Amino acid sequence: TVAVLLAFFGLLAVFRIRFAAAWLGAAALILAPITIQRSAYGWYDTDPYNYLFPVAMLALFVLGLGGMRKAVIAAVLAGAATWLYSYFWNGWPLIFVLILAGAGAGATVSWLREGKAVNVPAVFAAVYGATTLTLTFLLLSPGGASASFGGGSFFLSKFSLSYAELWPNPLALVGEIKPTGFTKLVVLSGNWVVFILMLVGLSAEGFRSWNSRERSAFSRWLMVMVMAVSLFFLAMRVERFSLFCVLPLGIGVAWGAETVLRLIE
Repeated sequence: TVAVLLAFFGLLAVFRIRFAAAWLGAAALILAPITIQRSAYGWYDTDPYNYLFPVAMLALFVLGLGGMRKAVIAAVLAGAATWLYSYFWNGWPLIFVLILAGAGAGATVSWLREGKAVNVPAVFAAVYGATTLTLTFLLLSPGGASASFGGGSFFLSKFSLSYAELWPNPLALVGEIKPTGFTKLVVLSGNWVVFILMLVGLSAEGFRSWNSRERSAFSRWLMVMVMAVSLFFLAMRVERFSLFCVLPLGIGVAWGAETVLRLIE
């Protein structure tokens, strides 16, 4: 849990968010009811790793937006982190796909705005995907890699079934597979004030990054939005995924606090 906090502060530093705003974002992450339940403050599972590794991958993606060479190095490191993550959670392909989708979205927008098909997010996506798959097949062996991908896909597919489709399903007795509902999701991730501040932060950062002279700003925002929207709909369908929603929520809260501080100044 402490490692998650330190890593999250590091991520927000990479996002260039001032400490006061970062502190509020970290508080939203670590004090969310679902985080308290699933961390050292509640019953300890391997769930803190479901924050730690995605935070590392996000930070590496943002660092990689600084240029082609940085993109290659960051993508290799992110691929190594994803391979390591596969030892901690069966559903790791979900985060792998989300990182690829976020980088792909950034690559597409960069292509449309700059007219370059080979751009920094595209290079990151290609190297990241290749590194993850190569390490998985080499270090887990082809059979182990297939089992890992297959097990992760099976795990996610069973969790994503609607309540009426549970049988036959070995996870049918897991309470967290039921639909969450919007109000419950807000409560599990904090409260209405936190949720509204997150919406303000995501909206304001999207507007700011689109108009920013910093080319990487909008790609950075897109990555967070791809994760936020995807995880939101997954969490609405299955309560288990509400745990993952808290990560983009914490980033959104930090952006919201940063927006408020800028307005005050």
